Amino acid sequence: MIVPGELLLVFSLLLGACVGSFLNVCIYRIPIEGLSIARPRGSFCPGCKTPIAIRDNVPILSWLLLGGRCRSCKSSISFRYPFVESLTALLFLAVAIRLGPAEGSTIDPVTAGTLVAGWLIVATLLVISWIDVDYQIIPDSLSVGGTTV
Repeated sequence: MIVPGELLLVFSLLLGACVGSFLNVCIYRIPIEGLSIARPRGSFCPGCKTPIAIRDNVPILSWLLLGGRCRSCKSSISFRYPFVESLTALLFLAVAIRLGPAEGSTIDPVTAGTLVAGWLIVATLLVISWIDVDYQIIPDSLSVGGTTV
């Protein structure tokens, strides 16, 4: 399938921002005992624990529109959240530029697999790095899983 280069780049940016939002969940929840990335199900304010509405959970944009504050309690939400989302978007873009198909080429299964593998490696390394900075630990679940990837 021939995919215009611009479309792949835009897709990579948008996917990276969305994945970055999920990576924030991983960074926040994995080191804390009793929390999993699956439960509680949705995102919540770290201050008041109020669930974040879908309209307030759009990567980067929602943080900017709400002025970096929770809609419910008005507590400050760390700049880390849009930063990780933006960084992930840019790194996904870099992977697509480096590992994606040449302009006008088809995306074959090998190229698609290479892109996905690159994105998985970037995502895993971001979570590991950020948790290491915050807690000076690298959870076994990430180091074993990351080695597998």
